[in-house]
Amino acid sequence: MTATKSLLSAAAKSMGRPRTQDRAPGETRERLVEAAAELFAELGYEGASIQSIAAAADVTSGTIYRHFDSKAALLLEVVRRAVHAIPLVDRLGDESRAAPGDIGRLVSVYADPSLRRTRRLAIEIHAAASRDSDAREQLLTFNERMHASMVRKIDECKGSRLVSKDLDAKRTASLLLVMIMGLAHLETLEPDLVGDGTWTRFVERSVDVIVEERS
Repeated sequence: MTATKSLLSAAAKSMGRPRTQDRAPGETRERLVEAAAELFAELGYEGASIQSIAAAADVTSGTIYRHFDSKAALLLEVVRRAVHAIPLVDRLGDESRAAPGDIGRLVSVYADPSLRRTRRLAIEIHAAASRDSDAREQLLTFNERMHASMVRKIDECKGSRLVSKDLDAKRTASLLLVMIMGLAHLETLEPDLVGDGTWTRFVERSVDVIVEERS
């Protein structure tokens, strides 16, 4: 595409949109998160530059730093939203009563075909954390919160006598997080397996065995 065509295309896309300074802060933040989610999933953490995310969101690069401290912070927000949009996972922090099968579903839900982008983003934040100290700090904070939420859910299940009272909640939560990331990486090698109903039920039953689920 020529430079002239690129300019015309950008102008056409921006027609009818409010100028950045005219948008509410919340609207701008939403546009940034959605644009970043698309680009991180498509290009990876390193491939998606601040400039490309800003262009996709129709804002300046400086606007991103008014909402997020770094690119790693933006990626983590994308991952956080994707994870907490998952049914059941969004209930980890509430006071809802523990139900049979809750723990197994905490893992198997990540095998849902509709969560392909979420799994891809999870891989990206882990890959970024191995090379970027800021990404690593962001991920550590996120994992600590997820781990604590899972521990609470396991303790609720223990209190309701749905699982063995001798179950080590902290170690079990760590194992569940490992299994969840394993599902994300497995899709890279066996894309047809993740999302298969038989496989999903197998995952749930396997977790039930680990936690000694009681009906």
